[in-house]
Amino acid sequence: MGKATLISYTKDAERVMASAYKISRTKGTASEVYESTLNDSDGNKKITGSVMKLGHTTPLEHAFFNINLDNVTAMVEQFLIEFRLASFTIKSRRYVDFRNAGYFGADAFNQDKKITELYINHMDSLFKKYEYFVDKGVAVEDARFVLPYSYYSNIVFSAGTRELRHIIYSMLYGRGSKYPELKDLGEQMLVQLKEISVPAFSNIEMNESHKDDKDEKLSAFLAHNNQLQNSIVTGNAQLVGYNPDSKYQIIRAAIISQGIYDEEYINEVFKDEELSKEIINVLLKTSRQRELEQAGFNFAVNNLSLAGLTHLTRHRMQSPVIPHISHAIIDNNFIVPPELNENDKMRNIYIDTFYNNKEVYDKYFKDKLEGVYFNLSGNTLSLQTYINYRELLSTIIPLRTCNRAQWEIRDIALDMLEQARQADPDIFNYSGPKCYTLGICPEKSLTCGHAREMKIKFKPSK
Repeated sequence: MGKATLISYTKDAERVMASAYKISRTKGTASEVYESTLNDSDGNKKITGSVMKLGHTTPLEHAFFNINLDNVTAMVEQFLIEFRLASFTIKSRRYVDFRNAGYFGADAFNQDKKITELYINHMDSLFKKYEYFVDKGVAVEDARFVLPYSYYSNIVFSAGTRELRHIIYSMLYGRGSKYPELKDLGEQMLVQLKEISVPAFSNIEMNESHKDDKDEKLSAFLAHNNQLQNSIVTGNAQLVGYNPDSKYQIIRAAIISQGIYDEEYINEVFKDEELSKEIINVLLKTSRQRELEQAGFNFAVNNLSLAGLTHLTRHRMQSPVIPHISHAIIDNNFIVPPELNENDKMRNIYIDTFYNNKEVYDKYFKDKLEGVYFNLSGNTLSLQTYINYRELLSTIIPLRTCNRAQWEIRDIALDMLEQARQADPDIFNYSGPKCYTLGICPEKSLTCGHAREMKIKFKPSK
């Protein structure tokens, strides 16, 4: 099993939470209220307990915790990074050789000896495939696609008390509770967190007002077998939802930000094309772009590899809806890195790895808990996400259309940019990698050296 270690946290966490609660109900400045909680450990515990009972848990967000997760699987990683109010830094498979990373063992599932040996032999064979590709000179960022989701990852993650309660609830009582690995990590974290504040981390089983059983209920009346299975696929992004009035909403918000609420005046400004362009230009060049969050796109991201999914979901200011990763091995669609297409022998070995993995899964591990670890990093899922304009313009497009971005996620970002320009050219025509928008490459010694060509490539056609 992996190890969870609390490495640092807000000093005097319980006192901070207690004083945050008292500030809304006690006379005096914030500093005076904080001083009143000095040397009152019992009182602070009592206040924190009251906060939990009342359900007014905002004060819990003021205590922050940093946790190391050592030798946890990619399944744990994918489970965690879907929580939006937390921060994660993960050992990169683009740059780090994972030949000796190790993997989660079958002994955790209490299977018979034959199944345990079969699982171990199969996982060993997948790591051998990874080693083969790396030894043949395939970049680790492409060789990683044959790594099973049993491989060990290492993560640093940080969250406030409120979100940690939600995460641990999901691990101990919700959708993650059926997996021994997740449940064990949740228990490890809870023990350490209770040493900091028993009231703040008690009664976690009561944390949610609704059960975490959406998947079970929806699957009871939604049944369909995807036609595309066991296929080599290519990822893409498809714009499936867009408000044609987005520009109006952005300009309206900009006018309101100046304390102007007259609807007739707002409409007159919007009808003035030159003035509207001036407003948009100001918004695009300011560091405070709340107005751009008033609009967004719904994208269907089709056939994104599990490895690529990590790149997309680390962008926090979006609302992705992602199927459980078990659907990836069930369909067994997968991508093939471009460099493997140039070598028939290695390409065939790569493709056979996915077909053989699926055969073992179907024969011995289908519908078993450990089946989730048979997902290969190159298997794909399709998802839907809502991304506001600001997130697209400030992070996703600048970072992911850069030549240094991973090739798969770069193609997805280029799809998003092209469709965003078609939908709203006044806003997205001047978006692209940083060398295009800034005029210079900020990567310094890591630059691709093609800034001039990139400026030409991303210049609007109109």
